[in-house]
Amino acid sequence: MFVRAALEYYASRGSFRSFSVTARRDSKTEFTFCWFRDVTFKVVFDRRRRTLTFADMLPGIRARSAMDRHLRAFVKVYTSAAVPVHRRVDPRRVSVRIVNRGGAASLVFTLRTRNMAYAVRKAVHLAHDVLQDFLNDGRYVQYNVDYFNLNPELA
Repeated sequence: MFVRAALEYYASRGSFRSFSVTARRDSKTEFTFCWFRDVTFKVVFDRRRRTLTFADMLPGIRARSAMDRHLRAFVKVYTSAAVPVHRRVDPRRVSVRIVNRGGAASLVFTLRTRNMAYAVRKAVHLAHDVLQDFLNDGRYVQYNVDYFNLNPELA
């Protein structure tokens, strides 16, 4: 499975730590790893639906809150000409949406292309940009302290 190999590549380079894979009966494969500020992330690949989901990636965000709206706008920009081509997600090849359930936002990528390398790379890079750029907004310092192990003395 190419998705597994692509994510294992990030682990082999040291981007992800404590990488593990769990195959499930329902056409889904679950990947867990430590990534940003030693937080554990869960990514689920659904072969039948061709989705790659960064499940509950941003906990503690109320649906329709200002932060939820800002996140949706941030992600939407990455599918537009406002972002350089090398950082843009081509919506004809990979669609991306935010799903907020139970106060936790997930990034859901629908892989429309046969080029799985492109799809997985763009998914990981956009998730990274959410963690590094979106969360770097001064409005979210306390959020980073509460959910992403930010030392408040360094904020």
